[in-house]
Amino acid sequence: DSVPSTVREMVPTQRPRLEAAAYALLEAALDRRAAEYPASLEEDRRKLSQGGLEERQALALRLRISEQELIALVKTYAVDRRYALESLKGDSN
Repeated sequence: DSVPSTVREMVPTQRPRLEAAAYALLEAALDRRAAEYPASLEEDRRKLSQGGLEERQALALRLRISEQELIALVKTYAVDRRYALESLKGDSN
């Protein structure tokens, strides 16, 4: 055994099937978290753009929008990664 030369060499590799399953779990968790918000991302953006909010309300809405955008971004990555893993042929599942 030799000492790893990069951090990537320290990460254990998973079978594509298992990694895809992990991404599916992440997607489900993100969907559950997104469902906890009282309004959709689009509704919150529309409400913010309409204005007329007190400063604290606008700040809270901006925070909620940024959280929802982050959830959407991570979910997009997870979905893309899962599809890529599921499309692998001839792996050792």
